[in-house]
Amino acid sequence: MVIGNRKKGDVTISTIILIVLGLAVLVMMIIGFTKGWDFLFGAFDNAPSDLQTLAKACVVYAQGGLSIDFCQHRLVGKELVNCQDKRFKSELDGLTPPGCDPNLDKIACNNPSLISSSKRNDTMVVNSTGDLVGCKSFSNP
Repeated sequence: MVIGNRKKGDVTISTIILIVLGLAVLVMMIIGFTKGWDFLFGAFDNAPSDLQTLAKACVVYAQGGLSIDFCQHRLVGKELVNCQDKRFKSELDGLTPPGCDPNLDKIACNNPSLISSSKRNDTMVVNSTGDLVGCKSFSNP
């Protein structure tokens, strides 16, 4: 029996594609629930850490004399880090970094857009000498 230009029982290409995609998703879900989601998505954890990415960015900031970006603190885990961090010393060898305000650590610890007041006591910040110190040592201005 012919309906329009199609025969009864014909399957379109889009139907076949949807069936194949549905089966692929079903297989991925079965593998995820039986072997664990890390088995499927564990490879995505091999990206560079946020700290390593910041270290590479600091080289660009130092080369370009971008003092605002170089000195700005960023929340990485439980640490407020900027490019003065001593862990970046080897990355910045041979470069002349821009100077930063020595009070930026205090400002960063008291900046609510970077860190909430409830987490301030658990957070470390890079000070002007590149050392990690606790934010709890700074009081609100």
